[in-house]
Formats: sequence, structure tokens, C-alpha cells
Amino acid sequence: MKIGVLSDTHDQGELIRKAVQHFNEEQVAWVFHCGDWVSPFILHFFQGLQAPMRGVFGNNDGDKFRHLAFKNKWGIDLEYEERFLEIEIDKRRIAVFHGDYSGLVESLVT
Repeated sequence: MKIGVLSDTHDQGELIRKAVQHFNEEQVAWVFHCGDWVSPFILHFFQGLQAPMRGVFGNNDGDKFRHLAFKNKWGIDLEYEERFLEIEIDKRRIAVFHGDYSGLVESLVT
């Protein structure tokens, strides 16, 4: 199973479009976004993504309420967590987070 990972997209619409195209070409099963989407309007660049996306908010995300509303407006299969996401897929545990908390990094790696 292939997964796609991206982070810190910071309103870079054209780069997001390229990532979506790449993920679709590679037929990834899941996409994980590790935060810092920034503006809610950026979500429309994810339209056409053929895999479900799960993500977290980062330290530079603006209006979280509108992020949640816009994902529905544009029909994107997307679920958010605040700063940490843990999911099990095919009996494998995947952790997604945004930040540089060294204690958390060490705990996840060990």
C-alpha cells in the first residue's frame, strides 16, 4: 500500500495541485497532511484527490472553523485532528503530528 505525506503547504496552490496529481498517478491509498495548511481557501486545490486524506492542524493554521466547513463545501474526504493523529491501517499504526516537541518525537520513534 502506498501512502502520500505532505506538510507545511502554506497556501502554495500550484504545489498542492502537483502533489495531488502525483498522488493520483501513484495511486496512493491514503494521504496524510502534517499541518500548516494555513488559509481555509487552500482546500479547493485538493479537489480531485482520489484517496482519503487525514491531517492535523499546525501552529500556523488560521480559521479552523472554516477549514472544517470548506472541506464539506468542496467534497473532500478529509478528517482533521488538532495536533496529533493516530490511525491504524492494515494492522499498522501511523502517527501524524505537527511540531518540534523533542519528547514526543523520541516517544514516537522508540
